[in-house]
Amino acid sequence: MINANINALHAYRFGGGDPYGPEMHTDANAASDPNGNEANATTGWAGASNVLVTSVSDPVNVGSYALKVESNTTPTTNARGYKLFTCVIGNTYFFSVDARHVGTGLGYRISIDGNTVALLVNTDLTYQTYTLEFVAVDTAVYAIAQENSSSNNGGVYMDNISLKEVL
Repeated sequence: MINANINALHAYRFGGGDPYGPEMHTDANAASDPNGNEANATTGWAGASNVLVTSVSDPVNVGSYALKVESNTTPTTNARGYKLFTCVIGNTYFFSVDARHVGTGLGYRISIDGNTVALLVNTDLTYQTYTLEFVAVDTAVYAIAQENSSSNNGGVYMDNISLKEVL
């Protein structure tokens, strides 16, 4: 993993081009800005345990839409919105998301392949870019936004989501 990262960054710094493979978040939805096919949709994203996954036009960070994942309406344990990606076990990937809390309810956790990318609380009301480089431990890799408190409520806005393999 370390050698692959060093080689990719070395190639990039010395004119070898982008150290990442093609964009893997390719479904046309409210947070697919890096793929250039943003849409007023939640395509590819699903919800579990009464979470609501919606496309919104405000607040957004990039483009015209953002994804909203929230469990304030019907608080339930393990409420989460998620998207499945297919990866290669042992390969390194770079995940990026612009996110902020909805402002009501308690904490929300954004993760990829079981690794925490961000923990957001109800005072995190400005979009921030959160990134994580990880090694896939399974072919089924989930990006998840999940309630992270005993009150089982809260939510996040997510925009500009990207997943790329590190070459």
